Amino acid sequence: MLDLVKTFLARHGFSSSVDTEAILASFLEEMHNGLVGKASSLAMLPAYVGLPKTLKQAHPVWVMDAGGTNLRVATVSFNDNSPLIEDFQSSAMPGTQQYLEAKDFYKSLASKLNQLTSKSNELGICFSYPAQILPNHDGKVLRLTKELHVKNVEGSLVAHSIGQALKEMSGKVANNSIVLNDTVADLLAGIALDRQNKYRSYVGFILGTGTNCAYMESSAAIKAVKLDGEHSVGPVMAVNIESGNFNRLAMSAFDLRLDQSSRAPGRQILEKMISGAYLGRLVFEILLQAGSEQVISDAAYQMLKQLGAIETKSLNVLLDPELDALALFPAFDAKDLAIAAGVAGAVLDRASALTAINIAAATISAAKSSSHDERPICIAADGSTFFKAYSFKERVQTHLHLILDSRGIQWQIVQLEDGPLLGAAVAALSLL
Repeated sequence: MLDLVKTFLARHGFSSSVDTEAILASFLEEMHNGLVGKASSLAMLPAYVGLPKTLKQAHPVWVMDAGGTNLRVATVSFNDNSPLIEDFQSSAMPGTQQYLEAKDFYKSLASKLNQLTSKSNELGICFSYPAQILPNHDGKVLRLTKELHVKNVEGSLVAHSIGQALKEMSGKVANNSIVLNDTVADLLAGIALDRQNKYRSYVGFILGTGTNCAYMESSAAIKAVKLDGEHSVGPVMAVNIESGNFNRLAMSAFDLRLDQSSRAPGRQILEKMISGAYLGRLVFEILLQAGSEQVISDAAYQMLKQLGAIETKSLNVLLDPELDALALFPAFDAKDLAIAAGVAGAVLDRASALTAINIAAATISAAKSSSHDERPICIAADGSTFFKAYSFKERVQTHLHLILDSRGIQWQIVQLEDGPLLGAAVAALSLL
């Protein structure tokens, strides 16, 4: 059955295996080009945040995590570097369920902050979309990803827009605001939680609805912007790779079809191959094609057309033998289920290899920019797809061992809880 699946996929240019070293070399080249200001699919955005100083203790700050699926707000403080999260609220991210104008988008964000108690004058905003962080710590929106539907938002300033909406709403203000990407937030959370100085450098990594990496880069290597004087934050600075936009990848007919049906064709190519917003859609596209070619039964094909979609979380049902796939796909016979499992497995195999390259490129760069001692690199990881997709983390680790161990780089994946909230708090406290 696996040979049948492999032959079918190959007819459409899809392979579950990739040339790891060739893609890694291209990834590192794109990173270098972005750092020095050359044309690149990787933006390599400076975060204007260095290694955090000692955190001010017992000082609450407002935090907002504008994620791919959920909007979370809270107040956070640290006591003996242990975090305390209070006033926590979570809701659907504005723009995921309906189109919004930019003004209404920011008003929706501010309304959630307005529900918090006025405990602080500092606000840390974790903004999980491509944004150019400015030296004044605001963020200029480059574009929205993850199928978020907001009109006329490109070019707007995140902290300023939220602050204006909040002030108009209630008169509340945050005297000090800072915007950072979610992977930078995870990186900072990893640093804050490393109370025993176990690691020589840090990588932030997310694979959930979308994907991205950040790492600590030598400030001297960042040539695309001037980092002298007031813009300098020390010998190293967090860099947001915006790795989901990496595009030097061979695309199958299925990838091309999914890309053309997305909100932003031609963008976020890596993200569309590995992230939770797209993996289920990709498997669905492949199985629809299998139905049209009679690779699966007509009953299964008709059921797929009636379903209209497969969610990424449903792939576990196809792959995990302990779960009842027939309960989700009752029209599938044993052959159909085997083919569907083979397709899902192939898609996740390719995604795990590409995910490992994504992480490895950041880890190799972090190692190059840090002290050359025997301590490992901390990979502060977050995201439901990475941790919950069937055996996905284990597949990625297998690839990472092959890539990083051969280069003599020690590494450790650390699973974060509330990484974006904690990292946003660390960033806000750095303003004091």
